[in-house]
Amino acid sequence: MSGWCAGRSTSSSGEPFPPAAPPDCYRTLVQLAHRAGARVIVHAGGEPLRRTIEEGPFLVKPDVRTELELQGMPVRSAEEIVRAGKKVIEQGVEACLISHQITGDILVTRDEVWEFEARVPLATFKNLVGADDALVGGLLAALLRGATLVEATRYGMAAAVASAGVEEKLCLDPGAIRRELDHVGVHRRGNG
Repeated sequence: MSGWCAGRSTSSSGEPFPPAAPPDCYRTLVQLAHRAGARVIVHAGGEPLRRTIEEGPFLVKPDVRTELELQGMPVRSAEEIVRAGKKVIEQGVEACLISHQITGDILVTRDEVWEFEARVPLATFKNLVGADDALVGGLLAALLRGATLVEATRYGMAAAVASAGVEEKLCLDPGAIRRELDHVGVHRRGNG
């Protein structure tokens, strides 16, 4: 997979981390992926995320809509989200993509902060189950095609919107995803 590895620890339906898995399961997977030369994207929250951050994955994707803290910091406003994201970056992660609204995410890197907003009526959504998974999958697919991180995040948001607009768990129609790109706005906030 061209040096990329994607992992996630929680389902987008809000189910908890698998009870039989040790809390450092994803940390171990990141270590193994790094030994193999892979860059890692981790979609996790809570204790599994805290333990994984120490290993410096390329990107982490917490969802602060369900947990109102990140790395022990409150995340109720955009400013708090950026501060918490910067703390994650200081611990060795290259990028932190934080979902904070149904249609909004904030991407924090060492040098820049970007806001992504899907400008679509919530009434068009038929099924939010799997939307976060679609976002991460779309982001990874775009990175594998050579997109920049900002372009890949925008494509991931479009994949999430397309998936939320169908009854099935995921929208696998690339044409539908490309059409949703027109609805995903990107705003550079500067460096935080």
